[in-house]
Amino acid sequence: MNTSAYLDAVKERLNLQSDYALAAKLEESRSRISNYRTGRTEMDGDLIQKVASALGIDPIIVLADVSASRASTGFERDAFKRLAIIARAQKRPTAVAAAVRSEGGKTSRRKGRMVAKDGIEPPTRGFSIPCSTD
Repeated sequence: MNTSAYLDAVKERLNLQSDYALAAKLEESRSRISNYRTGRTEMDGDLIQKVASALGIDPIIVLADVSASRASTGFERDAFKRLAIIARAQKRPTAVAAAVRSEGGKTSRRKGRMVAKDGIEPPTRGFSIPCSTD
């Protein structure tokens, strides 16, 4: 997602009708919101945190996505996209463990992470998260 898409997502999530209302909610000026949308200005750390908070997601995801959309080389773009994927997947092992636990399965703690013992693998995108099957 790029900056404009994130701003639209916040508008939708908060049921806001205009960029003026969005600017007021994010404590930014209307002209800054316009500058973010047109790419004249990049979101700073404070706005990234506000957007992430409004959407209920990790700020690292927003930072990685926005950085990927404005990256100047393919390598940078790919690196930031991978970072966003990893940040999105961070909570999945715990969610899988909770799902297994609610179904009566067993979980164990390995290296500080909850790992499903019933062999349930969380959905991943190009990398693996080890789950014990014993």
